[in-house]
Amino acid sequence: MKMDKLKVSLRYLFFLLVTGIVAVSCIKDEIDLNKISDRIYWNPKLGIPVAYSSLSLDDLIESIDSEQMIKSDSNKFLTLVYNNRIFSNTAATIMKIGDQQFGEALIASQFNLPAYPTQNPIVFSKSNDYPFSMSHGEIIDSLFLKTGALSFNISSTYKHQGKLIIEIPKLKKNNKTFKDSILINKSDGTFSSIINFDVSGYVLALEHPNLTDNVMSCNYTAKLINSGAAVAAGDRISISIDFTNIAFSSLFGYLGNRQLINTLSEFSFPIFGDVSQPNLKLANPRIKVKSASSFGLPANIELYNVEAINTKDNVTIPLTFSPGTNPYNISFPKTIGGYAYDSTVYNKSTTNLFNALEIGPTKIKYGIRSFANPAGKALNYVTDSSKLTVDLDVELPLDLACSKIEFKDTMELDLSDVEDLEDKINSVLLRSSFENGMPVDLNLQVYFLNDAYQHVDTLFSQNSDNTIKSGELNQDGKVVKPTGKILDAQFSKTEIAKLKTVRNAIIKASIATAGGGSTYVKFYSDYRLKVTFGIQTELEIKE
Repeated sequence: MKMDKLKVSLRYLFFLLVTGIVAVSCIKDEIDLNKISDRIYWNPKLGIPVAYSSLSLDDLIESIDSEQMIKSDSNKFLTLVYNNRIFSNTAATIMKIGDQQFGEALIASQFNLPAYPTQNPIVFSKSNDYPFSMSHGEIIDSLFLKTGALSFNISSTYKHQGKLIIEIPKLKKNNKTFKDSILINKSDGTFSSIINFDVSGYVLALEHPNLTDNVMSCNYTAKLINSGAAVAAGDRISISIDFTNIAFSSLFGYLGNRQLINTLSEFSFPIFGDVSQPNLKLANPRIKVKSASSFGLPANIELYNVEAINTKDNVTIPLTFSPGTNPYNISFPKTIGGYAYDSTVYNKSTTNLFNALEIGPTKIKYGIRSFANPAGKALNYVTDSSKLTVDLDVELPLDLACSKIEFKDTMELDLSDVEDLEDKINSVLLRSSFENGMPVDLNLQVYFLNDAYQHVDTLFSQNSDNTIKSGELNQDGKVVKPTGKILDAQFSKTEIAKLKTVRNAIIKASIATAGGGSTYVKFYSDYRLKVTFGIQTELEIKE
């Protein structure tokens, strides 16, 4: 099954860190410069603090993570988790018992008997063992029937009336054996009838005379009332049985080495989807397989045909697993109605997941299967509501190194109102003061475009250093002190005049960890980026 709700990617987690700076290009919404008067100013330079923001990773997560895919542990360390519900089904769905058709049981005469007038009944008896057909080597001790129907197709060529008594000694309800008497009401040798019985709520104890088979025994007694007609050799009562609509409320015995799960699927993996190059290394990525079972039987789980695929570059890396780690056994509850919970983790010590993620995969394909009783015969139980659920999580602890991961986005930005300011302002200085408590260097540039998407100007000078250095790190890659940075964007009167043609903007941002991307850093939810925006204008003096 596909994961259709995976929205969280590096684009959202990192890009929002730096695009806060774009607010300086929208300052006009914070202060209405059209209201500047034409009167004389003795001090033509006016500085105004416009905005202050303190943005934590907690704030970002709350705004982008509606699916709650970013998890914070007790130390506030962050992990991005992609979850996929692989399988969830009940025993009633997995372990169906097919209809059973049992062949003829013959109560036949082997002799010619002359007609003779007597009132004594003619009695024939026979027992038959019917093998239950099972598909997976099951040896069923007890079958508690939620539903079931027995249909007896009976015919008689005896020229006598009478009755047929049917008994199934191991089929009981409320400790009472199934037994019924069927009237043979024709004496011309043409009796035929189909008799149906509802056996819902009964318990069938199957026998195992050969240790590996499943047998239902039936006893038949025919009591014929002598009509005075002869009995010919070959006269018979024929009986065939259809056992249909079989559904269990519970099963006990060995339930076979049957396959419980077998599925092939894939899920999108957008963490690399919006970056220009997969310049990202995760220190400890892992795959976690979790199961919850109320099946009273041992089972295993195996991953197979797992591949990391970069669809953009058409690159695929198969995932391999260390010997003895895949498949793995899961436990089961020892009491009916209980649950057993298991999980196993595959990391860079037991798989090549670390290397597979270096290609920047956009999706992961996988197969998963499970077999009951992998070690052989054992006593099992299930109820119809017993459930097996399996989840697969790809966990990406945000302990990572990255070298200049770049992002680009286009936005509408209408600065036509600037035309009204040309005769009032000589210059504008936009100042942004940062305290970077994040563990990455941040870099931003905004390109102003006209309505034909032609370049007009940039927010920061092309020669300026727009990099906001990461906070100071300790040896574990954790920020211990924020780093300060001031960024100025200055526009002369001529440049202000050009801005009136701006209708769009391209925002380019990049992040990198220390040492050109060689240093691994850790992300905690209480990391914070503080920004103060201010504006200074030099006004046109009018007498």
